[in-house]
Amino acid sequence: MALGWIKQGMDFADALHLSFSLHTQAFLSFDKKMIKKSAELNIDIKVIEP
Repeated sequence: MALGWIKQGMDFADALHLSFSLHTQAFLSFDKKMIKKSAELNIDIKVIEP
């Protein structure tokens, strides 16, 4: 899953963190690029800024 996101332009570390967090309700991040990219890719986990 993470490799697919990387191929679509997501940062390597961001993709790994999200792929290991799919069982959670939300992922908190200060990284605005990660929040924007996860929304663009329609990733199942909600990525929000705290």
